[in-house]
Amino acid sequence: MNKIFIKKTDRTPEVTIDAENAYFCMEYDSRPEDVRKFYYPIIEKLKIITDTIIQKNTLKYFDEKPFVFEFKMGYFNSSSAKFILDLLSVVQNFKNAGANIKINWFYFDDDEDMKEAGEDFSDFCDIKFNFFAIEPEE
Repeated sequence: MNKIFIKKTDRTPEVTIDAENAYFCMEYDSRPEDVRKFYYPIIEKLKIITDTIIQKNTLKYFDEKPFVFEFKMGYFNSSSAKFILDLLSVVQNFKNAGANIKINWFYFDDDEDMKEAGEDFSDFCDIKFNFFAIEPEE
């Protein structure tokens, strides 16, 4: 199965992984009670997908259309940040294997802390992020 969808809750973000369309998205707040239980299956699924692409030598598929990773987080706690870094390590390994990727980081235009978090993540994984300021929802 190359598609996964996790519906958001009051404590966890919505997550979409669609390997066929080369798309990953995580959005809304992240403060799960059991961070490991929430993030570990997502990280493992993404690792399986990216490893399979590498092993099947199908990286050339992404030459014209990058694999897009989008983060549209309103808030995440420090425990979630650690697992987001783990997730980005999988993305970094995918890129280092030769995959053409794009990471889009969305933040509310009045939330400099979230923009800085994205910049820190970008520096950590040595991948240039695209940053987009969006209007807060009313």
